[in-house]
Amino acid sequence: MIPRAVTALQAMGYEHRLNILVALRDGESTPDDLSRRLNVDTTVIGHHMRYLRDAALVTRRRDGRNVYYRLRDPTVDRLIAEVLHYASQPQR
Repeated sequence: MIPRAVTALQAMGYEHRLNILVALRDGESTPDDLSRRLNVDTTVIGHHMRYLRDAALVTRRRDGRNVYYRLRDPTVDRLIAEVLHYASQPQR
């Protein structure tokens, strides 16, 4: 259990990957859509999507030539929400 938690937190610990996860909270998206939304090159998105898939935070589906990514399940969405809530709290 701890190794899986470490993998998930490491995956979220990089700004581009966390931005991707936040964007996917709105629903599934293609790498091109994410690239435009986040102003990051599509190849960079592809690299990070592979990392997020390996960490079991996102899944993908193919529809012809298009690939769509989404958060793996509601647990991932809640985890992101909690991280964002934590980050919004004043430091003490």
